[in-house]
Amino acid sequence: MSVNTPLTPTLSALKGREGESLTPMISRLAIAGYRSLRDVRVSLDRLNVVTGANGSGKSSLYRALRLLADIAQGRIIQSLAIEGGLASTLWAGRRDSLMP
Repeated sequence: MSVNTPLTPTLSALKGREGESLTPMISRLAIAGYRSLRDVRVSLDRLNVVTGANGSGKSSLYRALRLLADIAQGRIIQSLAIEGGLASTLWAGRRDSLMP
């Protein structure tokens, strides 16, 4: 089944020493049409380091994860309001140059 949403997480569980499940975590993240992220698919582990040039989407990736956390806690309306409304979260096209 294909899900057509801008943020599509895949949940997995960490395994303890005897194989018991500890805490569910997002293991893969697909983001499409969110802020500066047109179509991104990322595999995640327990610790992730995100690097890149200015304007490459690091903050948008962080905001996407924050939005998912807010959605999971039932705070989607407040989260979207803080983001500046739904329209400000949608992909606005590629930025070719920075304005002085």
